[in-house]
Amino acid sequence: MTGMIEQQSQAFLVSILCGVAAGVVIGVIYELKKVIKLNAAFIGVIDITIWLALCVSVVMVTYKYSSGNVRFYIFLGFLSGMGLYFSTINWAVSRILNYILCMTKNAFKKVIFAAKKLVDIICHKG
Repeated sequence: MTGMIEQQSQAFLVSILCGVAAGVVIGVIYELKKVIKLNAAFIGVIDITIWLALCVSVVMVTYKYSSGNVRFYIFLGFLSGMGLYFSTINWAVSRILNYILCMTKNAFKKVIFAAKKLVDIICHKG
């Protein structure tokens, strides 16, 4: 009996951690979509891909930690983990990530501008 409780509690904790990881992935993708302007169809494909990957992770956790038996607490753990992430540290992570992504985007703009100038100089002298 103790082994079964250990297995179930371990599966619940792993599903909570996977839910937190899923929250991080969702947050990162959301921030990327804010910084990089994408076509609506491409955003839809990204969203479907993300949710399919999350479904696969739920199935993998279910298979590995509860012997393939579908248990309600696995889904509850995923939702709890995502809720825990979004209610606690999401605001800080999103601000930091937004800052990093904006700085990276600006750096790429500067590099591209310098490369364009270099190409213009080379093409006009030749």
